Amino acid sequence: MNKEQILAKSRDDMPKEEQRYLDMNSAMIAFKAINIVIAGIIIFNFITGQDIYDLIAIVYAGVAGQLYFKYKIYGGKRNKFFYISSIVASALFVVNHVVRILF
Repeated sequence: MNKEQILAKSRDDMPKEEQRYLDMNSAMIAFKAINIVIAGIIIFNFITGQDIYDLIAIVYAGVAGQLYFKYKIYGGKRNKFFYISSIVASALFVVNHVVRILF
């Protein structure tokens, strides 16, 4: 390939990279906004004496999703441990919530 072809290919790839960047940033902003709202509801429920297990399960599920992506990209035992721990924590909080409602 000559210089012109390389530059043309680079220009064609730029919109894809920009789209990926925008997707990642918008997902992170949405994740942070959801966490802020959930944290507010958890604090309100805690102050008023209501159960918060359902909301904590949602938070851990979101954390597990984020850590799964990190584990798939970067690998590593630490990321895998926290990813699996978040899944287990989320599942336990869901079970606790269901048990408290049904019994």
